[in-house]
Amino acid sequence: MLLAAGRNLRHSDMQLLELESMGPGANPSVYVINAIWDPRVHIFDVLNTETPRGIEAFFAGPA
Repeated sequence: MLLAAGRNLRHSDMQLLELESMGPGANPSVYVINAIWDPRVHIFDVLNTETPRGIEAFFAGPA
């Protein structure tokens, strides 16, 4: 799975995550993807930080 923090990113900004599982969710309109990241890698600091109320965080995957 490819993931990056932010908006309007280049493909080179994407980071490869280790895919754990994927498949349909309980709701037919939902597809669930589970991936693992190393919390010690600074690129994922935003994933490991609580977002304050009123602040938006954006994550992007390949389109």
